[in-house]
Amino acid sequence: MIIKTRISVLWIALVLLVSGMAGCSKEKVQDAKEDFVMNLITSNLWKITLFTSGTEDYTSSFNVYDFKFDKDGTVSAMLGSTSVLAGTWAGSAENMTITSNFPTATSPLNKFNGVWKITKTTLSSVKSERYEGTVLLKCNLDKK
Repeated sequence: MIIKTRISVLWIALVLLVSGMAGCSKEKVQDAKEDFVMNLITSNLWKITLFTSGTEDYTSSFNVYDFKFDKDGTVSAMLGSTSVLAGTWAGSAENMTITSNFPTATSPLNKFNGVWKITKTTLSSVKSERYEGTVLLKCNLDKK
């Protein structure tokens, strides 16, 4: 009887220990995923390969720009190797959104401002959309 009790206590302790380690492991896995995504976003230049507002296609207006996202939450619109406009960005894995803001932007870069819902993502592309009133805007970014 005493041996069975000790085995039961050891079994329960082992289960609790493993459960605690699994929780810690999940957090580490989540942190590793977030680090991977952050490094992917911030270690590359990005190009807008599609930008539509309703039925209007603005893609060609963005052809000259590359975008550089930095870990500190800044984003730069680049012409060649020169930053021509600075803004901010933030991502939410929970909401699957990216928020971008170029406070002093004029057309076409001001169209990039807003909260974008990510609709599809790969290691080299992000498809997103947002509404301005009732008009659907779509933006595809591809790694350069």
